[in-house]
Amino acid sequence: MPESADAIGLTGQAGSMWIVRKPHPHNLCATSTKKQFWDVIKGDELNDQRMAESIFSFAVNTGTKVAVKLAQIVVGTAPDGVLESKTVYALNTISPHIFMPSYTVAKIARYRDIVMKNRSQSKFLLGWINRTLKDA
Repeated sequence: MPESADAIGLTGQAGSMWIVRKPHPHNLCATSTKKQFWDVIKGDELNDQRMAESIFSFAVNTGTKVAVKLAQIVVGTAPDGVLESKTVYALNTISPHIFMPSYTVAKIARYRDIVMKNRSQSKFLLGWINRTLKDA
């Protein structure tokens, strides 16, 4: 579970709004961060906490549309970046033991693609991979 703003890459104003209240991420975030990320990925509707946190953390880093698209690809629903009931159902029926490694590989592939398109981003690659593996 993310325990600090830094743990999920929040900095500046967003990072200063981070509040730690265990055990659920929807209690970890200030209202605007909750609305901007947790609510969009429908974190309260996902049965597996680790899966919800992984999608949430990636959404904070890359945006909700990218995070949801990758989750949709992993569970086999249409990758439109909008988390609707069909995707929630698929996320709630897939085994976390299947989803988590697959989502981890998908996130790393996304970071690889960023670096392949823009080599100047390679300085961030190790940090992105380390954060991804820490969430896995």
